[in-house]
Amino acid sequence: MSKRVREACESHGYFLLICDEIIPKDVRGDMFDGMKELFNLPEETKQQHICSKPYRGYNGKNSIIPLCQSFGMDVPLTASAEAFTNLMWPQGNTPFWYFINSFYYYTLYIY
Repeated sequence: MSKRVREACESHGYFLLICDEIIPKDVRGDMFDGMKELFNLPEETKQQHICSKPYRGYNGKNSIIPLCQSFGMDVPLTASAEAFTNLMWPQGNTPFWYFINSFYYYTLYIY
């Protein structure tokens, strides 16, 4: 699978993964809702997620690609997902880190 993903990225610049049988619709829906909530946070809140590793941390809007934002993080095990959630929502957001972990564990079955 990884070879096919790489080839798609090299030849087309993207890939579309259809995983309806692997990741339940409600889990995908919860994850997308959580991502909307995350990316709707104020810019200064999102900028708190920093990392020295390439492609990790928050990459925000810029003049070259004004509509592009991304968050990069390592494997979202419970402790790191909870720490990230508490950084973004100091008052807490237990459903968010639960969704991250649930989605991650389903993706382990994609190969």
